[in-house]
Parts: sequence; structure tokens; C-alpha cells
Amino acid sequence: MQEDGAVNIAPVVKIRDISTTIDRIAAAAKLSAAIAAMPPQSAPSK
Repeated sequence: MQEDGAVNIAPVVKIRDISTTIDRIAAAAKLSAAIAAMPPQSAPSK
């Protein structure tokens, strides 16, 4: 039974990792859009 449990858990972990990656990409895209929408004087100067 333990082996079956391990087999069942593996795909869930992969799906969770993919979801996390998608969330990070979406967050980065939103951040980029927010920065692009800002007036130049509001953007942090580096």
C-alpha cells in the first residue's frame, strides 16, 4: 500500500509545482505591466 501512496502523491506534487510556477509567471507579468504603466518619475531609479 505504501508504494501505491508514493505513486499517487508524485503527480500531485508535480501539478502543485507547475501551478506555483504559473502563479510566479503571472505575478511577474502583472508586476511588469504595473511598472510599464507607471509614469517614469514614479518608477524606482536604479
